[in-house]
Amino acid sequence: MPEIHFYPSHYKRAKSSINIVFHIEKQQYKIPSGESCLVKYWIPKKQRVKECSEYSDSYTLNRRLNFIQDTCAEVVRDFSLKMTIPTLREISLIIEAKIKPNAKTTALTFSEFIKDHIKKVNVSPNTMKRYVTTLAKLEAYQAELNLKVNFSDVDMIFYNSFLRWMNSKKYSLNYTGDSIKNLKAFFKAANDEGLHNLTLPDKFKVISEDSDSIYLNKDELQRLYDLEINEDLLLDNVPLKILNVKGNMERMLKSLRDCRDRFLIGSYTAMRFSDYAFLSGVKSTDRMISRTSQKTGVRTVIPMHPTIKEILKARENKLPPPVSNQKMNDQLKLLCKLAKINEVVEITITKGGKKERSIKKKWELVTTHTARRSGATNMYLSGIDSISIMAFTGHKTVKNFMKYIRVSQQENADRLQEHPYFKNERTVNNGSS
Repeated sequence: MPEIHFYPSHYKRAKSSINIVFHIEKQQYKIPSGESCLVKYWIPKKQRVKECSEYSDSYTLNRRLNFIQDTCAEVVRDFSLKMTIPTLREISLIIEAKIKPNAKTTALTFSEFIKDHIKKVNVSPNTMKRYVTTLAKLEAYQAELNLKVNFSDVDMIFYNSFLRWMNSKKYSLNYTGDSIKNLKAFFKAANDEGLHNLTLPDKFKVISEDSDSIYLNKDELQRLYDLEINEDLLLDNVPLKILNVKGNMERMLKSLRDCRDRFLIGSYTAMRFSDYAFLSGVKSTDRMISRTSQKTGVRTVIPMHPTIKEILKARENKLPPPVSNQKMNDQLKLLCKLAKINEVVEITITKGGKKERSIKKKWELVTTHTARRSGATNMYLSGIDSISIMAFTGHKTVKNFMKYIRVSQQENADRLQEHPYFKNERTVNNGSS
């Protein structure tokens, strides 16, 4: 009798779907059984659940798994006798029709699976936004080329075709690379759910390039902190038609002050926007700032910078309320322009497969993420060792951390000049004995 095995797809979850695994000749197949179990009752050796009063469905589930095992064994035996190796889709449809005779047996396309997957996956809002964007790009690609991408179609031909299509839309290389990264994650998720047993080619790689993201140095951050945000400043720099609207002056003053303080807190802690925007419960008398990252769930503790203490004192320990990423980005550009952060920066980015260069003033490039990069870079230039900073930023390797911070050759040399190795700590006696 052919060997039919059952395994929960997720042992770490309280409840998991159950996959069927079997072989025909040397080809392995993994397909969903359509059943699920409470994982704590699963007995790996028996590949069944423990039958007990606490788990009322246990008896029925085991009888169901017995039926599925017998049905799968019959199908496998038939293919073996015919000496035929079926595709995953073919054998999945046959087994599904036998164990669920009244169910519709339509196989999901890749985009249909993604649409269903992102409805139930538990990820951060930012990751969900990226997932939805990638799905939209795949659907637009299919619509424009008048095709449907199935799991078996996800190969190097699809990879190169999708890259050409993304380049034709003038998307940046990193934007395209993020879509590839997400598609690979979706493809693996489908495999984990037993919808296919395919593997991607080694050359199906995520593409990326080092970005020219900027940071604000300590002098620029001090300039931002010292900026007097008052009515005269706005009257000199903001159109009167905006300020003359009733209540706009007061709202803009408060909004800009909140934005400045929020950004500086991020810049002196190297926190992500999702963490420093929602920071709470911090007082000027505290020695440390402790926060659990929304993205990673890891708790970090960082000494409180004197500037943050001053901000908290001035605000009577009432932190600014959070705002959207986009709104804060707009406010930051205005703030940095008002603080005269005008250094000229050359930006290089690959769009549509071609490198494009442009000249910008630094204030035009500041975003909420600049705070985190500024914090990490300034800590490094101040002599704090990389490993300690990585404990705040969450980087796993020194290589990735060094790619993340923005340190020029001159800045690195200036930093090293203060190291004891380059100090003349020993007088050499050149006299004869």
